[in-house]
Amino acid sequence: MPYASPSAHAPLFANRNFLLLWLTSIICNAALAIAMMAETWYVITVLGAKEQLGWVMLAASVPRLALMAIGGVVADKQSRRRIILYSLLARSGLLLGLVALLQGGVLVIGALLAFAALYGAMDAFFWPARDSLAPSIVAHADLSRANAIMLSTNQVGMVLGPVLGAALLAFMSYGQVFAITAGLLVLGALCMVLMKEPLIQRTQAAARSLWTELQTGAQYAVRPPVLAAIMLIYTPANLLFVGPLGLCVPVFVSDTLHGQASTLAWLQSSFAAGMVLGGIVLSIWPPRRRRLLMITGMITLEGLLLALLPTTSQVWSACA
Repeated sequence: MPYASPSAHAPLFANRNFLLLWLTSIICNAALAIAMMAETWYVITVLGAKEQLGWVMLAASVPRLALMAIGGVVADKQSRRRIILYSLLARSGLLLGLVALLQGGVLVIGALLAFAALYGAMDAFFWPARDSLAPSIVAHADLSRANAIMLSTNQVGMVLGPVLGAALLAFMSYGQVFAITAGLLVLGALCMVLMKEPLIQRTQAAARSLWTELQTGAQYAVRPPVLAAIMLIYTPANLLFVGPLGLCVPVFVSDTLHGQASTLAWLQSSFAAGMVLGGIVLSIWPPRRRRLLMITGMITLEGLLLALLPTTSQVWSACA
């Protein structure tokens, strides 16, 4: 018989397990934003290798995308709390490795590529485990509200993280910033140590092989026509927008705006703040009809705005 955690029946903000998971998400998002901010600015200003920044970002993204499905399957078979715990500790160790390389004066592009790939791989196991842990520790009636809180937390962390990272870089060295970020991840791991994950009865599906689970998931993803259409739209959109946003914005700040780390923080935070604002608008006025048409229109508008970004030389208009 499955074991239901006693705290799962408590009100959401009196649910100790949920509060620990929520705090871990806040810490992880802030740490990720700070680390990416510091790493990006280090590549551009210290190494002067802005033409290789795209390879660093690609090194982080490819393992994350490639292993995300495997991370979801593993989360169905193993303790999600332990997956989150080990992922946080592993990424903390990677950041401390960056500190050691900085101290030795050998933090070059090759080392950053390896770091980005390993960090992205660990990230691919963290998020499926975190998202699948919430339903087992929260009462069914509170699950929608819990998911909304977690989603909002993700965006708030991405808004505040770059600002915090820029503030740290204004007063500290890169090594100190990476060390603080590693400490934040250890704090998140401590939250997982304090959590009591309920025992869940594994279904017959959980006993199937990893390859069988991946095949089943892929078949399910492309079978419904609407879901297949959404994937057909989102895949090229992500390839065309996420890369330029991640790569071109730091270079734009450096070459066109001639800004500092704080300028990059403002632009990155503005982007995340726009996502928060868009989520609020959609929650108040959710679309009822022609949603695929609306998605296509929004992607077109996003492309136009991205094309207009290099035409401005003012920070305020770039943020807008």
